[in-house]
Amino acid sequence: MKVKKELRYKVVHGYGSGDITRITENELEKAKYCMASKKAFSHGGDTIAGAEIKKIIHDVHYYTGWNPAYQPKSGEDFAQIKRDVPKILLDERSQLADVRVKYVLENKKPPALLTTPEKIDTFLRLTTN
Repeated sequence: MKVKKELRYKVVHGYGSGDITRITENELEKAKYCMASKKAFSHGGDTIAGAEIKKIIHDVHYYTGWNPAYQPKSGEDFAQIKRDVPKILLDERSQLADVRVKYVLENKKPPALLTTPEKIDTFLRLTTN
């Protein structure tokens, strides 16, 4: 399986096909935080109300090379998704983001910790030693 360097996700903020914003794994925690706290999520010049975020999903179009509007239809399409999309890595990174966001929210820590995965790792090391 050929894995691309960055993990990619889609922030779904509406019901139309154009109501998505594509993000990298470095923006995942910020998007999840905004969704959970109902705060505005800014990305690439777009601002989305956190309350409008419906879900955050794997960006299968990035991995398959499909046109963003294309909807998989056949068994071949789903076989390509299974073959090309690093589901386990995407799921693991998403679960880690959930844990970090939960920590920030429950402990009333500044959301700036979520700007990069390294910031919260450093903070956790400093506060647990």
